[in-house]
Amino acid sequence: YSYSTHIDELKNIPIKIFKTHNSVNDSRNDERSMVIPLVEAYYDTQRNEVECHLADIGTAHIYIVDIRGAVVDEKTVETDIPVYVTLTTTSCVGGFYIVIDSDYVYAEGYSSL
Repeated sequence: YSYSTHIDELKNIPIKIFKTHNSVNDSRNDERSMVIPLVEAYYDTQRNEVECHLADIGTAHIYIVDIRGAVVDEKTVETDIPVYVTLTTTSCVGGFYIVIDSDYVYAEGYSSL
């Protein structure tokens, strides 16, 4: 995977984090409570893709949802090390939502096209 190197092609997608912990007892919870999770998303206007930068949020399910509520792309990744995930928005018209649902974080964002 190669992420975009042209800053002018990327549009920051504001992400609101709703949950930042897990109620399940896990030996890594103490470790994770000391780490600030990385949850960032950028819209690549040239490629019609969303780039997500994620770390320290456990198993993450990432979805792109169009304004009618249809899931247009989705991926599941492990984030014990920082990862870059690319999702397509080519079938979205008008805007899209990004949903990041993981063991330790639930977050959403919206971007107009």
